[in-house]
Amino acid sequence: MLADISYTPTSPDAGVLYVRGPIGLSNARDVCVVMLSLIDNDDLKRLSVDLRDAHFVGAAGALALLAGRRYGASSCAVELMNPSPGVHRMIDILAPDVLDPLTDEPVESQSQIDRVNRELAMAALLGSPTGGDFR
Repeated sequence: MLADISYTPTSPDAGVLYVRGPIGLSNARDVCVVMLSLIDNDDLKRLSVDLRDAHFVGAAGALALLAGRRYGASSCAVELMNPSPGVHRMIDILAPDVLDPLTDEPVESQSQIDRVNRELAMAALLGSPTGGDFR
């Protein structure tokens, strides 16, 4: 099942990604790929993810949101908006880093940690080229 998502720019350097319906195992990759594609735009400095109409976020969905947040850490501030109490609770349990308050501007990377976080998040979500067999 594909995720029901849309993007609306709100200024030259900011926009809102609207996510509707559940974010689970079947569509978390879609959400993550769209988030990462938007974050890769050098002009985008703030991405708000509106979860008003996302009625469920499972473990894969929370990981997708966390991957987007970490991927954008040094170039684009990613914030969650309007999660329902149930969605907020699930994210708080599964990936509490996603709910941390944002600074006004992205924090410049001081080391290679951001790059490693990006690679690990993508590998976890998208799997390895060998289908997850890391032997």
